[in-house]
Amino acid sequence: MKAQAVLSIILILVPSLSGFHDTFLLASPNLVTTEEEQIVIGRLGEDIILPCSFESEPEVVIHWKNQDNYVYSYYKDRDYLENQDHRYTNRTSLFHSEIHNGNASLSLRRLSLLDEGIYVCYVGTTSRKIINKVVLKVGDDLHKMQSENFSLSCELTNSIFLLDQDFKVTWSKVEKETSSILAYFLSSSRNTTIYGPRVSWNKEQINQTDFSLTLKDLILSDSGEYLCNISSSKYTFLTIQALHVVEQSQSRTTWIIILSLGFLAICIFCILKRYNCFRRERSSVHTERANMTNAEESKALSEHPASTGN
Repeated sequence: MKAQAVLSIILILVPSLSGFHDTFLLASPNLVTTEEEQIVIGRLGEDIILPCSFESEPEVVIHWKNQDNYVYSYYKDRDYLENQDHRYTNRTSLFHSEIHNGNASLSLRRLSLLDEGIYVCYVGTTSRKIINKVVLKVGDDLHKMQSENFSLSCELTNSIFLLDQDFKVTWSKVEKETSSILAYFLSSSRNTTIYGPRVSWNKEQINQTDFSLTLKDLILSDSGEYLCNISSSKYTFLTIQALHVVEQSQSRTTWIIILSLGFLAICIFCILKRYNCFRRERSSVHTERANMTNAEESKALSEHPASTGN
């Protein structure tokens, strides 16, 4: 999707990962460069690019890891996937034609919720080592009924980055090749601008770095992707959410079908239970009759023993 291409360049400043050493890399530990943390938000079932760049040199070693799990390894101009965690089999790739241009980004396909986490890109060359940290978040589509109100969340937890600097918040709806602005906020003037009568913003929340936007009285055309962009001269934070608005009649029909199937399942269960009880009762009656017959025969034999001829 178009919005995903934008998400691959999300940046947030964080403290550096000082003192980290990796024996797989070529460079001396004294030449370690730690890049800024990057946040990438993908959608369930789709593909994403985890960004990682470096200054190109002839010899390159690349390792991608998620915690203690190997995601991808590349050195001596070829891939080494023997130690790759099985969860990433046939789902990862590098951009091989761009590696010697300084691109160590990883393509991750068919995202699942289990893919969420912190990914570390290690790049080693003959003169330096780069450690790049990428936080991957995976979101699912949101389904809401027509005429409901819905809050699109966008909250910057690292509020310290907003101190002593001007920033801008923009909410937009992404549609195919274009995007339309719904609202924006300028910290320098504390001005909030909203486009449309069904869009609202809580100014008190904005002052506390919560930039969630509320859509009132949802209609079918509200379905789509919504992008929140918080940016200043030093950082950018993007988050995207996909919304599907469902007709109330469709929702009622769905519930009727679910309840009908549930009722049918209960009826079948009760019928089978009564049938099993009936079979057990019949079996018990047959057994009782057979026992009575055997008892009568035994009694008759004991009262009239067989006589033997002379």
